Amino acid sequence: MLETIFRSRPRLIRAVAIQLGIAGVLAAWFLVGMPRLKNEWAAEETAKKEGRIQNFIQSLVADDPARNLPAGSAEGYSHPQRLLNTPSEEEVKQTLGPADGFSGDFRGGVHLIWTGSNHKLEASFNNGRLYCLRVEDVHTGHGALVFESSLNWQVF
Repeated sequence: MLETIFRSRPRLIRAVAIQLGIAGVLAAWFLVGMPRLKNEWAAEETAKKEGRIQNFIQSLVADDPARNLPAGSAEGYSHPQRLLNTPSEEEVKQTLGPADGFSGDFRGGVHLIWTGSNHKLEASFNNGRLYCLRVEDVHTGHGALVFESSLNWQVF
């Protein structure tokens, strides 16, 4: 049956051209379309992660008005911050999702890092409990260290 279909050379050329066209479209999709789609998915995931970071910071960090300090800013005072509570490592992972980075220290402390589109958050744990958050603006490099007590609060 195929012999009768492809007896004429124009039909054979046309069938090969269609197959080559389909192969070309698929190659273009995998070379151009898929990377763009993956970049869009990565940007969406980073934006979601940024939202989770912002919500986590707002729910866990509070200003300590009892310790307002004179500062050289236009407002006139710096506003030390402290942690409202000290969740466990697992609770933080459930809230923020999988960490982007991990490190440990010689005393058995664990440091987990999450990076969003605007902020980088490092959560430090001692004996499985959060004791310090390091919040950094990824564009300026400025941020703050927030501890259980505002006595140790540091801006950088």
